[in-house]
Amino acid sequence: MESTEKIANFAPHAQPTSVHEVADRLFPAYTIDGGRVHLAGCTLDDRLFLKVTVNCSHGSIGFFLDSAAHRLDDSVARRLGLEDTCQLEKPPQPAEAEIARLAELAERMVKDEFGDAPSGNVSSPNVLNPDVLNPDVLNPDVLNPDVLNPDVLNTAEQARPQVELAALWCKYARGKLRFTIGERSADLPFSDWAAMLVPPPFVCPYTGTKTFHLGATSDGRIVAAEQIETCVQSGRRLLLADLVTCSASGKLVSRELAEVCPVTDEDVLCEEMVECESCRQKVSPQSVASNRCRACRQPRRLAKDDPRWARLQDAHPHARRWRRWNVSETASVLIFNGSGLVKQILLVLDKDTLEPKHLAIGNRLSPTWKTVEADRLAEVLGK
Repeated sequence: MESTEKIANFAPHAQPTSVHEVADRLFPAYTIDGGRVHLAGCTLDDRLFLKVTVNCSHGSIGFFLDSAAHRLDDSVARRLGLEDTCQLEKPPQPAEAEIARLAELAERMVKDEFGDAPSGNVSSPNVLNPDVLNPDVLNPDVLNPDVLNPDVLNTAEQARPQVELAALWCKYARGKLRFTIGERSADLPFSDWAAMLVPPPFVCPYTGTKTFHLGATSDGRIVAAEQIETCVQSGRRLLLADLVTCSASGKLVSRELAEVCPVTDEDVLCEEMVECESCRQKVSPQSVASNRCRACRQPRRLAKDDPRWARLQDAHPHARRWRRWNVSETASVLIFNGSGLVKQILLVLDKDTLEPKHLAIGNRLSPTWKTVEADRLAEVLGK
């Protein structure tokens, strides 16, 4: 095995060798609105590779081994910069034993593949069987006179492959980028070979968006800037996921300032909602015509086998005293309209609990309805 002192040390020419160079490679990729990026810790560890060159009568063959003596793919070697190196005066760290171990594994690998192959700076072992030169076993009848011919010995020696070894040192970078906006910060870890290091995208923890452009919402969350918009109503910077478009005004507003219309299932700015004169529910203005919402305008006859009729009777048994019922519903209420010979009753009940939300009575001869207190429901139904 070749002496480790005779094995030259090299490093990729283009790899970053300092924390400052790592920062210069990463920082320009990011845009931070109203903030900055800096390193929150960074290490550069030297990792050993071995370049093996086998010179034989057919030419030269070269390959690279990692610290576990695994052969590197050529494309990986190129990306690490192992083919464009500069020589080091000394190893970046004491590694005689590691280099020796890897060199021995390399020579075993070459021997298995090419046969007995000494390294270039090591004396070659005798190619002859020592018994051949033992006077006690010399037999003039069987001894080939060419065996002791120096020209034959030199030719055999030259035909054997020669191995050249070189230690290559690649730096492995590991650390964290810290993005700071105001009093808040967010960290982004990175780790890769220094020669292959590229800026990693920041993954927004709230939307999953990958980005190189960061900003902050009004409540201080550091997020992907592409996902930030301004609420027209409040002026606050919010995530798109926290905003809705008002179906009545077309404005982009905070979800907290809007309601979902129970009739249209659309988002509506609270101040844009209107009250239906019939069921008294807050609804989108688009659902209202002649002061009544679409649900109140489009009731259907309540059939006896309709599950809603069974629910109404169970919750309010006096309902069966009314001759006819119509029903409609929204996302939040059931609207029952009962009628007798002359009288009419309007029940607006919570869809889940059937608790009264609005109660009114009228007659079939007049369009006027009179509101009745909800606690009089049983009394009104029983009349």
